[in-house]
Amino acid sequence: MKGLMVKGAVRRGPSLIAGLLRCGRCGRRLHVTYSGTKGYVPRYSCRGADINHGAGRCIAFGGLRVDEAIEREILRVLAPGAIEAALVTADATAEETTAAHHALQLELREARYEAERAHRQYDAVEPEHRLVAETLERRWNGALERVRLLEQRLTAIEVEATRERPPDRASLLALAEEFPRVWADASTDIRTKKRIVRLLIEEIIAKVAPAPQPQIELVVHWKGGKHTQLVILRNTTGHHRYCTDRAVVDVVRDLARSTPDAGIARVLNRLGYRTGAGNTWTQHRVLSLRSHHRIAAFDRSTDRNKLLTIADAAKVLRVSTATVRRMIERRLLPATQPVLYAPWTIREEDLATAAVQRAIETVRSGGALPRSGESAQL
Repeated sequence: MKGLMVKGAVRRGPSLIAGLLRCGRCGRRLHVTYSGTKGYVPRYSCRGADINHGAGRCIAFGGLRVDEAIEREILRVLAPGAIEAALVTADATAEETTAAHHALQLELREARYEAERAHRQYDAVEPEHRLVAETLERRWNGALERVRLLEQRLTAIEVEATRERPPDRASLLALAEEFPRVWADASTDIRTKKRIVRLLIEEIIAKVAPAPQPQIELVVHWKGGKHTQLVILRNTTGHHRYCTDRAVVDVVRDLARSTPDAGIARVLNRLGYRTGAGNTWTQHRVLSLRSHHRIAAFDRSTDRNKLLTIADAAKVLRVSTATVRRMIERRLLPATQPVLYAPWTIREEDLATAAVQRAIETVRSGGALPRSGESAQL
């Protein structure tokens, strides 16, 4: 049982927190196994009860998201702000040490005075007064012993202060600024990262919450007694870490009604959306996403009579695209825009409304468009 409770030595495996995780159900240390084509995907599981008496595993979960969450916490703790707070605490501790050193110096000065006074009293006594001389000698020896002990304590404080000099503030803050880059560098040894984690974290208690929203609940026990609670969502059945976000799929579904794949890719990139693998969007990737989710492509030949772009509406109304855009902005012409940066779509029947026709006649006669219209802009 003792072997299942200790952390174990730092090893070469890519798991960042191996040996620190503990099961929230039975209290045993979690085991780590690796999978994937290159064998670098960790998975944590509680196998103690299964190994001991075949009772089955308590919990098991993938380790990629858990390791990423712990990495974010490590970088947060070692951020410049945290370093600054630690320096302030170190300064306060140094001030307390200085105050203790000063108090000990005063006590030592008093003890030396008492020892010198006892010495003088011993020298002043007459030799024939043996009992008085013995009493004064014992008092003198006690005073000298007190001086010796105080000198030892003072020397120990001075040596400790010399050994633990406070770090240079500017250098430490500069290192904190560079730490995230060094941590993310591929050449950084994983064993060094593990040692840093173990310097900061005592242990991590893990629990797995069941459906409908499966999640991993972690309690990080930091060195010094502080605790941090983390909640990490788990993948549902049929999903993995490279799946495109559901919000992106919904945006593509809305855009596909009026925009070709190349246009959809441009909109997604302008919005900052990325694929599940973190890549930018291209026409081929949008096509692959549509095919996987069975989203119909925009066909201009069949959808022209249903939805029009600003350019199409300008041709029908025989005005410039700028005029159509101003009509949309002033809510004279109903139009929809699925998301920011997406093309505006206009129903062809809306071009024949009385408000639109009056606005077009005003423009053609040289007048200005009204400031706003009665119809609400969608």
